[in-house]
Amino acid sequence: MRNATLYGTNDLIDRFMSALRELGPRDSLNEIALAKVKQEDSADATVRWRVAGESFSLALDVKVSPIGPLPSSMKRARASDGEVPVVLSPFISRAAQTQLESQGLSYWDPTGNLLLQSQSPFMWIKQEGSAKDPNPDAKATALQSLKGRSASEVMVRLLSDGRAATVRDLARESGVALGTASRVISLLRNEDFLEPTGGGPIVVTDPVRLARRWAEDYSFEKTFKAKRYFSILGSSVALERIRDSNANYAITGLAAQALWYEEDARIAPLPTSDLWLYTDDVARIEKVADLVPDNANGSIMVAQTEFLGPGRENYRPVGKTRTAWPWRVVGDLLSLSGRYVAAGSDFAEELASRPTGPYA
Repeated sequence: MRNATLYGTNDLIDRFMSALRELGPRDSLNEIALAKVKQEDSADATVRWRVAGESFSLALDVKVSPIGPLPSSMKRARASDGEVPVVLSPFISRAAQTQLESQGLSYWDPTGNLLLQSQSPFMWIKQEGSAKDPNPDAKATALQSLKGRSASEVMVRLLSDGRAATVRDLARESGVALGTASRVISLLRNEDFLEPTGGGPIVVTDPVRLARRWAEDYSFEKTFKAKRYFSILGSSVALERIRDSNANYAITGLAAQALWYEEDARIAPLPTSDLWLYTDDVARIEKVADLVPDNANGSIMVAQTEFLGPGRENYRPVGKTRTAWPWRVVGDLLSLSGRYVAAGSDFAEELASRPTGPYA
């Protein structure tokens, strides 16, 4: 199977900005600034480019699908007076390039096809890239899902920090393979969950929106194949025994959220009746807490994981109890329904609004 790339709006803008940095004389000023435009029918973004003593305002019209011969009905974004309209696409055919040029439009694609033309101030830069779409089957082969245990560790780290210097740093800090982190970041760029930084750091645009997208694919119960149990001791006593043992664990769900709120001298919005936890030794937890399998009505769920250890995600201590990281708690809640989703949404909003507070 060939390697394929699927691009999103922000990803194309990001790559275009990186390409601009390679243009112009090496010994002259080359500054790029991005200002997003949200108005309907306007450009997707405006890039202000200062190069070789001149300043240009580039109005970017992003097409996330390859462009063949231009249909007369193709919707175009409007550029304001004084702006240079530039069409971005994963691939622009030779026929489309000729049509765009004749209409006074500029263009760029990641294969290297480029035309920047302006009368005032004067600019004419043209480069040729591929004459054939290198990714004709990109949509069919690109990563489409955020499910999986390793992907969840990347998501928790990225949501917790809000950014990463590089994909390699993200992989190292989350304890997963570089390829896994790279594929997750590619998907997030394709779906426009990351800010365009022109080859700079990885930056999350909206953590709450990203957490909801993650929860569409991820599930505490399904991803980790969590087992349900019943304990005659009750959830509270069971947790106390687990906490007093030498077992490696981290609680999640409503119980973990309640602990984080309690640590912040607040009352949890929902009562806690279930106990969910991660461990690297399910058999030990079963013995310590006197757990009996109960797939139908068990209120205690235990998931086997490998991330509880040095160099991996591990856990966060809250008082005497070990909990999963707050953003993992969010994902675990959002992946369900009803009151769990409501609690997860509230917690996500709290985390996003207080990135350096007690939940950081």
